[in-house]
Amino acid sequence: MRPVIKNVEEFRGEAIRYVHQSYPLLTRKMEEISKEGALINTESFSKELAWEHTQLLDILVSQQDNLGQTFFVNIPNRDSVSNLPEGVVLETPATEDAAGLHPFALGDLPKAVVPTLAHKVASLDLIIEAAMEGSRHKAV
Repeated sequence: MRPVIKNVEEFRGEAIRYVHQSYPLLTRKMEEISKEGALINTESFSKELAWEHTQLLDILVSQQDNLGQTFFVNIPNRDSVSNLPEGVVLETPATEDAAGLHPFALGDLPKAVVPTLAHKVASLDLIIEAAMEGSRHKAV
């Protein structure tokens, strides 16, 4: 049985607070980089986004010790959100125990949100294409 999220607010925590603090600055940096000829400082980005990788050890401990802790993870949609395509990567709450990762069954998103997300998926496909081709023009 998949866990069902009852109160989204209970999953808000340090990561959400960090996003609210750091992403406006990061967004301004990305806007600067998008201007023709601006240098891309990959070291700076790797330091600023390092917090996103810090939960890996906690996930592994939760699996090893069968703790069943809840984390936000990026995984392909496999019926977690029923009105999004299968395979689209979602950031979603999931528990981790000795049996593995168990994403929450979130049901349908509000119908007004789905077209926006479909547009986002299409733009991500373009970003991937730009990266594979090395096309700065497509990326911007």
